[in-house]
Amino acid sequence: MAGTTEMTPAPQTDEVLFGVRDGVARIHLNRPKALNALTTEMCAAIGEQLTEWAEADEKPRAVVVSGEGKGLCAGGDIKVLRESAVSGDLAGAEEFWATEYAMNQQIADYPIPYVALMHGPVMGGGIGISAHGSHRLVAADAKVAMPETGIGLFPDVGAMHLLARAPRELGTHVALTGDRFNGADAVELGLADVVVPAEALDPEAIVDRLGGGESADALVEALRGEYEQGESALAGQAEWMERCYAGDDAAAIVERLTAEGEAGTEGAAKAAELLGTRSPLSVAATLAGLRAAAGDDLAGVLARDTKMAHGMLQSGDFAEGVRAVLIDRTNDAAWRHASIAEVPAADVEAVLAGEKLG
Repeated sequence: MAGTTEMTPAPQTDEVLFGVRDGVARIHLNRPKALNALTTEMCAAIGEQLTEWAEADEKPRAVVVSGEGKGLCAGGDIKVLRESAVSGDLAGAEEFWATEYAMNQQIADYPIPYVALMHGPVMGGGIGISAHGSHRLVAADAKVAMPETGIGLFPDVGAMHLLARAPRELGTHVALTGDRFNGADAVELGLADVVVPAEALDPEAIVDRLGGGESADALVEALRGEYEQGESALAGQAEWMERCYAGDDAAAIVERLTAEGEAGTEGAAKAAELLGTRSPLSVAATLAGLRAAAGDDLAGVLARDTKMAHGMLQSGDFAEGVRAVLIDRTNDAAWRHASIAEVPAADVEAVLAGEKLG
C-alpha cells in the first residue's frame, strides 16, 4: 500500500472524517457504535465538504466514501425523528430530512466520480449516501435493505427513484416488505455496480488504485473482471414477484402473495407474512409513492419524500413502530390500521400530500 490518508474531523462533528491523498478525497463515517447512522450534523458536514471539493481549483480525481467498523451506514438518526414524532415538534425531524435529502441530490449530481464502498449493513440513509453515487462497490455479503415499512415510515432518501426502475417488480418487493438482500441483489436492483469480497473494499487500497492513475470507470470494470459477481437470489424469484406485485392495490398484492404461497411458493408465503407485520399505512403509502416515482426525476422523488415523511411522522405509526422494533424490541406495534385492506385511500393521499390524517 502506497500510503495512508490523513483524516481530519469536520469542524462541527468528529463523527465524519475527511482527507485527501494522491489527489483522491475521502469521506469516512466514524460512528461505529451506532453503525454509522447519520445525524443532521454529519449530513451537513458532508454536503459542505463536497461543495468545497467541487469548487476547488484543484479538484480531486475521485471521492471515496467508507464507513468505520461493521458496515457503511445502517440508516438515519432514529432517536431525533422519534422525539419529534412523540413531542409533536417536527422541527428537528424536518431539519434532518431537509439536510439529508439535499445531500442525496448533491451526491447524484456530483461532478467528480463518487466511489461508495458498501459493506456490512447498508440500510435506509446508508443507501442514500451510496446508491446515488456514480460508482458503487458492494460487498458480496453486504446486508442491504430499506426496512422502513417495519417502523411506520417508507423507503425515503430518494430510494424509490431507483427501486421504481428495478426490473420485474423486484423493487416493489424490496420497498414494501423491507426484506434484506445481498450484494448481487443490490446490483440487480440498480443500487450498486459491481460485487467484490468485503476484504477488497479496503479504502486505502482503493485510494492507491485511483491515486495511481486508474479511473473510477476502469476500477469498476477491472473489479468486475477480478471477482465472481454471483447470482441474484431476487432475480431467481422474479417470475412470481412480477405477477404478484403488479398494480396499484396493496391489498390485492397481499391476496396474490397469499394465494401464491398457498400454492407452494415459499418466497411468496414469506413475503405475505412479512407484510402482515408491517405498518399497513406505510405499505399502502409506499406503493403509491413507488408508482408515482416511476415518472419522476430524483428531485421530484425527494420532494415527495419530504411530504411523505411529514405525513407519516404525524400518523402515529412511526413513533409506535420505533418503540416496538427499536426501543422495547417487543415487535408488538399497535398500528393505526388493522390491516392493509382497511387503509382508506384518503389516508394514503394525505400522507403523499404531507397532511395530518383525520
